[in-house]
Amino acid sequence: MRVMFITPAASKTNVRWMPLGVCSLAGALFAAGHEVLLFDRFRISFDHDQDEIDRQLKASISAFRPDMIGFSTCSQLIHHSIHDVRVVRSVTDAFVVLGGHHATALPELTLQRIPEADAVIAGEGEESICLLADKHCKNDIPGLYWRERHEQDTTKKTEGL
Repeated sequence: MRVMFITPAASKTNVRWMPLGVCSLAGALFAAGHEVLLFDRFRISFDHDQDEIDRQLKASISAFRPDMIGFSTCSQLIHHSIHDVRVVRSVTDAFVVLGGHHATALPELTLQRIPEADAVIAGEGEESICLLADKHCKNDIPGLYWRERHEQDTTKKTEGL
């Protein structure tokens, strides 16, 4: 499976970092035989305006053609994450999964507030993201909350949280 991870852009900070969780998830997927691409909107946001970053993101998605796109969320940048998910949805119907601090703390609310997302993985995600990429039954994936695309208001939770 081709998996792309996106870190949200930030407009009001002078600190730069790549969330280590995303790198750990990418490593787990790579070790399991999946193709992985990281797109760091956060780093790029210091050198380009948002419209240019949106164009770069769309071009990366078109070139890589991911089957699944993962987002790292934190509460301070959740509005940026929402924007980024909407940009992604404008160019692909790939499976969109959210993880990170915000999604872990508020998984059901995150899915309600970001209807373009398909799922949330709450908690440590290395095992869960690999199971999801390997197309295991959603009910067997620890920490997974998901939305059936045809049932926008329904979320289901797996056991194990």
